[in-house]
Amino acid sequence: MRWVPLPIFSGIGVLVVVVPLLTGAQFALQDTTLTLRAGVVVAVLGAAFALDDTADDMTRALPYPRTRVVTLRASVALAAVALSCAVQYALAPLITAPGQPLPLMGLILEPVTLTAWTLTAAAVAAGRRGEGTGGVAAAPLLALLVLGAACLPDHLSLFAELFTPEFPASRWRWALLLLLACVLWRVATRDSGLPPRLTRLRGRP
Repeated sequence: MRWVPLPIFSGIGVLVVVVPLLTGAQFALQDTTLTLRAGVVVAVLGAAFALDDTADDMTRALPYPRTRVVTLRASVALAAVALSCAVQYALAPLITAPGQPLPLMGLILEPVTLTAWTLTAAAVAAGRRGEGTGGVAAAPLLALLVLGAACLPDHLSLFAELFTPEFPASRWRWALLLLLACVLWRVATRDSGLPPRLTRLRGRP
C-alpha cells in the first residue's frame, strides 16, 4: 500500500478549510459549501492510491484470502478520508458568516460515495492491469466524476446547493451511486476464498 499520498492529500484537504480560517474569511453558505466540496475531493484523491501494492509478492503469499488484504487497505483509506472530512466539517462553521445554518449532515453522502467509487476504480484497475496501477486509473476517474457531476443540469444535479428544491433529490442520486459502487466493489474484489497460491494449486490436475 502506498501510504504517503493518503496523509498528504488528507492534510491538504484540511488546509483548504484552514487557509480561509486563518485569513479571517466569513463566507456565505454557498461559498462554504463549495470550499468543503473542494476539500473533500482533495482528501478523497489520496484514497486512489490506497490499493497500490508495493509488496505484491509478499502479500500474495499470506495464508488468507486476497479480499481481506484489499478490504483492510480500503478501510484504512476510508478512515483517513473520514478523519479529514470530520475536521473540515468541524471547522466549517468558523468560516461561515454568523446567522447562517449549516446542515453538514446533508453533505456526508458526497465524500462517502466519491471514496467508494475511487476505491472501486482502483480495485478494478488492479485486477485488470496488475497491482500498483490502481491510482493511475482511480485518480483520473475521480476527476472525471467530479467534473461530470459539476456539469449536470439543475434537475439532475449532484452538487446541489443547500436549501434548494433540487437538494433532496440530489441525495437520492448520491445514494444510488453509492449502492452501485458497493455492488461493483463486491464484484471486483471477490475471490475463491483461498489464498492465491492455494487457488492455483487446487486448479492443477
